Amino acid sequence: MIVAAIVAASRLLASEAGQGLEVRWNKSVRYDTGRRPTLAIDERNTVVEVHVSETSDALWYRVGEADAASGVVSWGNSVRYDSGLNPSVALGAGGLAVEVHESEGADTLWYHVGEVDAGSRTISWGKSVQYDTGRLASVAMDERGSVVEVHVSETTDALWYRVGKVNASARSIAWGKSVRYDSGLNPVVGIGAEGVVVEVHESEGADTLWYHVGILDAEAGTIAWGKSVRYDDGIHAALAMGRDGRVVEVHESEGADTLWCHVGSVARASRTISWGGSVRYDTGVRPRVALHPGGRFAIEAHESEGTDTLWYHVGSLPGE
Repeated sequence: MIVAAIVAASRLLASEAGQGLEVRWNKSVRYDTGRRPTLAIDERNTVVEVHVSETSDALWYRVGEADAASGVVSWGNSVRYDSGLNPSVALGAGGLAVEVHESEGADTLWYHVGEVDAGSRTISWGKSVQYDTGRLASVAMDERGSVVEVHVSETTDALWYRVGKVNASARSIAWGKSVRYDSGLNPVVGIGAEGVVVEVHESEGADTLWYHVGILDAEAGTIAWGKSVRYDDGIHAALAMGRDGRVVEVHESEGADTLWCHVGSVARASRTISWGGSVRYDTGVRPRVALHPGGRFAIEAHESEGTDTLWYHVGSLPGE
């Protein structure tokens, strides 16, 4: 009861400090069956979603077009593209896509580079390439083709990042070295303008959520991280960042299958985030979120808490 009271009080204080920073979500829409959904959106409102099959380790993608006004995504067909676990996808300029996942049979990490055809709602993927060992990888990409990837060690709860540069014509990524930056579980990374990188993860020893803000040096292949800051309680956090410095974060409650959302604003100089309140928006598990690069709207996807069904929301942000 004491812990619950502390959490409730912290969320109330955050809400008061945030002064109405909140996503206005449209209704939840079922769009497929499967597990571990993740998604990205580009400037053209093209959405790419990837997930794992509900009955096997097959990986599938869908391409859609989001209509922020109606809160609807018009999806193409679900297409199998590989096998693996825990995928993550990012979109850049000109239909460039990058996907990472872990092997279904070993703690190895693999990537694809692809080109999205928004008209046919298909992706032409390059070959699957092993780039590291580990698990629970997440990837983000900026409009210049710089890639940031984070993952958990295959043997411990150490968190590592890598910086890469995409060669679109060769469908390949030139990676820098893997660098340890913290400890934790389920890291997710986002990237905005001027090399600002934001990462969230949960503690390896408690159901607490933490963030880092960093500055990317793409040429050196490094990130200068700020300190790790606790911002809430929960599990399976995810986030996305727009060019305007706003961040949308979603996570699952630590004690129930409820889904919560924060909106925050990144301060580049201090490498901190000013958060709005934690707001409950649905029930479900393992949420992921994408934010339009211009900050116009957000899209969230999650699994049902009782079945292998996948659902999405489209939501507008303050000022939109």
